[in-house]
Amino acid sequence: AAPVQPVRLSTISETNYFNQLALKGFKLSTQGLLIESLDGRKVYAELNSSVGFNPASVIKVATSFAALAKVGPDYHFETAVYSNGEINKKTRTLAGDLIFHTTGDPVLSTIDVNRMVSAVIRAGIARVTGNVFVTGPFTYGAFSRTEQATVALSRAMKRAGLKLNKVLSGGQPDGRVVAHHISPTLRDILFYQNAHSVNTTAERLGEAF
Repeated sequence: AAPVQPVRLSTISETNYFNQLALKGFKLSTQGLLIESLDGRKVYAELNSSVGFNPASVIKVATSFAALAKVGPDYHFETAVYSNGEINKKTRTLAGDLIFHTTGDPVLSTIDVNRMVSAVIRAGIARVTGNVFVTGPFTYGAFSRTEQATVALSRAMKRAGLKLNKVLSGGQPDGRVVAHHISPTLRDILFYQNAHSVNTTAERLGEAF
């Protein structure tokens, strides 16, 4: 049997919408729209629905579904700093490595990172004899790629007065936690991202997964 063709309805809302687009200077040939009933039997509005367009901000919906499917709406991103050696209180020296255990928190801010760096200093560490490791995906502030954020972290620690060797990717969480940060739930992160169309959050979420 031939597929049933949907009933095409003509609505005042559709006409007004297209008129508003034209008045704002948009060419209708560059716009696409399809609003239909859930069973596909009625089409309430349509414009160039068979033409492929750059999805733009709509792609955030796909990013959101992928993240929700992987970790669930109640997931929290955790960032923790570990020291895996003895701290000499007199010289304020960590004889070992400093490990940033990162999970790709897409809303981690520069303020959050600076607070963790300050917590490291308050723990009695001013010098690290080993290396600093960043274990996983890591972004913060304006740094939407792990490589960029790692370089920025190194600079932030040195500005704070920490004496370091290298800052490297890799490693595993080990030792004592000296700083810790927990994000809002993924549900709340996605709600804000999609309500305000925050591109940087979506980009950083993609880096996390």
